[in-house]
Amino acid sequence: MNFVCGSIGYSVNSVNGYMFPDIYVNSDITAGNQSNETIDFNYQELQLYGINEIAEIQIGFDITDDDYNDVLETGPLQIKTSAFDNYDFTKDTVKEAMSNSALLQSLDVTLDYSSEDELYNDGGVTSNAAFALTNKSGDKQIFVEAYNSGSSPVYVSISDIEANGIVVSDGRWTAEYVNPQKYVLLNIDLNQAIENGGASVDAADVNELKFKMVLLNEKAAEVSSEKEVTLTMGAGETTAKVEGQEVYNQNGIKFTFAGMNTDKNDDTHFTFYIENSSGKNIDVNLDGLALNGTMVSALENCSVEDGKTGTLDVELMEFQFDNAKLKPEDVTKAEFTFEIKDDNYDTIDKPVIDVDIKQ
Repeated sequence: MNFVCGSIGYSVNSVNGYMFPDIYVNSDITAGNQSNETIDFNYQELQLYGINEIAEIQIGFDITDDDYNDVLETGPLQIKTSAFDNYDFTKDTVKEAMSNSALLQSLDVTLDYSSEDELYNDGGVTSNAAFALTNKSGDKQIFVEAYNSGSSPVYVSISDIEANGIVVSDGRWTAEYVNPQKYVLLNIDLNQAIENGGASVDAADVNELKFKMVLLNEKAAEVSSEKEVTLTMGAGETTAKVEGQEVYNQNGIKFTFAGMNTDKNDDTHFTFYIENSSGKNIDVNLDGLALNGTMVSALENCSVEDGKTGTLDVELMEFQFDNAKLKPEDVTKAEFTFEIKDDNYDTIDKPVIDVDIKQ
């Protein structure tokens, strides 16, 4: 049989009342035998959760046979330590940790923002704490704490991340499992979200962050109302700053080409801002791409709600240029064929957009 604990598909693990997905075991055990496994904890992560002593651990296993048939999901199994009887489980240790400047300094992070305003309250799940931390490398992490006071486990989902008025990540960002009577800490890697979307936004300059929260059951169906959450993290500019070459403006939809650039992995990006004031939610699909008159295989799409500004980032890897017998530095012209649909899948337009590439 195969015993898995802490996988993407099954993670019910917690420490001191906080969900802890990093607890991981994956062991194949033949019939009639046993295996001794070790669980490792990251000490700095425990400190970030405000956990200075482990009073109890709850872990659960997804067990399958060698034909991958389901045998058993154990649910959370509790292990108590000698600290259990005197431990105060009513403490919100994450909030305590975030207010401990000496601790944060020892972890080489700075607290840029904290809030204890109510962010979400539905379906037995409440969220009334959010924090923004920057590490010594300049990467900014957003942490959102939620508590499940209900009687059933749920997934707490974050989606559609918007930074300074630009949706840098449309769709689901994360969905974390939380058992009844447990806390969960959700994480938004702001630098990664912005990089994925291709927006010209510096994470350090994000003054307003928006995202949506909703609860999901184990079949990924929504079991609560969706709410847009706003974190005002600074006093500066919060509206979308769109710069570049306007290449399309019809039907209340405007495309701005922000340019071509190469990332740290030597992948090439063609980035568009899409401003939608059409009165409809739209999906934009890339149907064709020609560089210097040569077709290049590429697929990309994005969704932009009415009244929002989103990004569409067309990423090409080295092999795609090799197949087209091109080099990125030789590209001077690009022709993009898009299809724009509303949320009823009706086509609004099929624009062919030519852009000049400035190297």
